[in-house]
Amino acid sequence: MELRHLRYFLAIASTSHMAKAAEQMFVTQSTLSHQLAQLEEELGVALFERVGRGLRLSAAGEHWVSVAREVIDKVELGKEQLRGHSEEVSGDLKVGVIHSYMTHLIAQVTSPLIERFPKLHMRIHELTALEIEAQVASGQLDVGVAFFPATSAAVDTTLLFDDQLVMAVHPTHPLGHRSSLRLAQLQDYPMALMSPRFATRRLLDACFQQAGLRANVVLELDSIEALRLIAQDGKLLTFLPKRTTRPSAQLRLVRITDPEPRRAAGLIFRRTEYRSPAVQAFEAQLRAAVKRQR
Repeated sequence: MELRHLRYFLAIASTSHMAKAAEQMFVTQSTLSHQLAQLEEELGVALFERVGRGLRLSAAGEHWVSVAREVIDKVELGKEQLRGHSEEVSGDLKVGVIHSYMTHLIAQVTSPLIERFPKLHMRIHELTALEIEAQVASGQLDVGVAFFPATSAAVDTTLLFDDQLVMAVHPTHPLGHRSSLRLAQLQDYPMALMSPRFATRRLLDACFQQAGLRANVVLELDSIEALRLIAQDGKLLTFLPKRTTRPSAQLRLVRITDPEPRRAAGLIFRRTEYRSPAVQAFEAQLRAAVKRQR
């Protein structure tokens, strides 16, 4: 048994899908399937059950998840402690970031880090909050930027900042002259929103439900930048994070109340006693960027 068997197993466990796990681990599906078969043969048990086109952990698989994570965490801890003796920020740093903060926040972090630590190699992945939590827990990511608090008990989170979602429209839109609106006043207006697989959309749906309404969604997208451009076009309204969105001649930001869509961002860490110099440097640079945005 080798470490790669454990890493592959955890990737499959976190995605419940062979193809998605293979994509995350940058191997072919056949390679991943073969490695899983080797692991199951050595253990003498089936770790997964097939459910439709997906996979579900067996009872033995549920037990093996905690064993595999403990082994991987101990190995990574030992590696990072050895690196820490040199006090040099180097090596690979794998970061997961939700779509809302990828463009306007992470861009302020990466360049200063690379310039300050030339031996550091960063890999930034845009993922959903649930994907980030799962991949941080399994060790595929070193740190994540998602929502606070996390939904998973398998990770640690610390508060990064509070944020609110604001309505974004072109100034010529019928609501473009307003500075604030109650959520109920948006009911009859067509809007473009993220798809329901994103936590931002689920938050908005919950707000509309709390107000006894249903959003008039005519367009769903998986890109925060595309939503901004569509709002600037003038036909549809959308919601964007206030902290990372700047008003312009083509874009008005309007506060929404009753209820106000609010959320908090956080840093997602593995449950471990040690954080590498690279993770610590990333956190420090990110907090500095957040402070500058206030």
